[in-house]
Amino acid sequence: MNKYRSSEILIAKERRGMILLLLVVLFMLVFYMVSPALIRKYSYDYSEFSKEIEAYKLKHSQGERQTKIAVVEFQGFDVNEVTSEELVQYGLSLSVADRWIKYRDVIGGFESLDQVQKIYGLNSQWYNDHAEKLFISKKASIVVKEKKYDHTERVLFDFNPNLVTDEELKLLGFNSRASEALLAYRSKGGVYYKKEDLRYLAGMSPVFYEKISPFITVDTSLLPRLVIEEKFDNYSTADMKAGETRSALVDINSSNVYEWQMLKGIGPKYAEWIIRYREKLGGFSSINQISETFNLPDSVFQSIKPFLTISPVNKFIEINKITVDSLRLHPYVDWKQASIIVNYRTQHGPYTSADDLYKTRVFDTLFVNRIKPYLKY
Repeated sequence: MNKYRSSEILIAKERRGMILLLLVVLFMLVFYMVSPALIRKYSYDYSEFSKEIEAYKLKHSQGERQTKIAVVEFQGFDVNEVTSEELVQYGLSLSVADRWIKYRDVIGGFESLDQVQKIYGLNSQWYNDHAEKLFISKKASIVVKEKKYDHTERVLFDFNPNLVTDEELKLLGFNSRASEALLAYRSKGGVYYKKEDLRYLAGMSPVFYEKISPFITVDTSLLPRLVIEEKFDNYSTADMKAGETRSALVDINSSNVYEWQMLKGIGPKYAEWIIRYREKLGGFSSINQISETFNLPDSVFQSIKPFLTISPVNKFIEINKITVDSLRLHPYVDWKQASIIVNYRTQHGPYTSADDLYKTRVFDTLFVNRIKPYLKY
């Protein structure tokens, strides 16, 4: 009897549980169906915001119109006294007007009207139409701070490397080596056709190049393209008489890509390869190393050899400090050789001369003589 009663109670509990679960499910279904109608839908009014935007646009456009300078009839002016606002009134763009003032300040004032034509971006037609009314009454008194040739205080301005003067190079911050290389290349008839050419100037540091790069404005429209090869058409190695000397045209350790192209048979690609190889070596220690340049025909090397000169190597290997990973980057040293050099130094102490390399009992005379000019102790 007790067992039967217990079973009934258990069944009753399960029934109530099922009913409760069904009620919960039913409630959730009903809530899901009617909730969209119960929840309030908010609508956002963007009309005021749109009005504010339109008002701002209107005010801005009116401000722009008010700031525009009306073009006036050209009356003539002193090129050293005119302001940028007046130049705009006379029909020049704001950028050209600002460049006019900047260039004038840099050179200390115009000394002749011909200098005005050098302003980058100045319309030649505008200049020709108004040249008769331009005049110079006095030179602008501009004091330029300058400590020394390679001074640290610089004035950056737009310049054309094909026309820039030595004084302007000083103001820009060019060191003496880079300035002399640029002017020497031009004096030989060289022309800069893109601003990247200055990257390869002797004495040009990558950091300084990045600073002046935005201001380099190459314009070759007024310069005739020079065919350098004509200089060598009537001269060859076979024509040299015994004991005859020729003045060298290209310094293999300081020349840029365009100076190399002054040599017959050297195009842009060969020039680039020679300079890359030079940078990896740290400079050439012998003119004959030019023949090691990738893919350079021996016939071309022999034809240009009489026109080459050499200055000292400019980058050395500090053999008592350098790591294996750095040493193996040199064209004359592979990873195994670099490891032997560094391990011997670790075990036996610093090197005092190139002859110490023989003590490793690995390197021959050919290797030692090739690497010797680049070692620093």
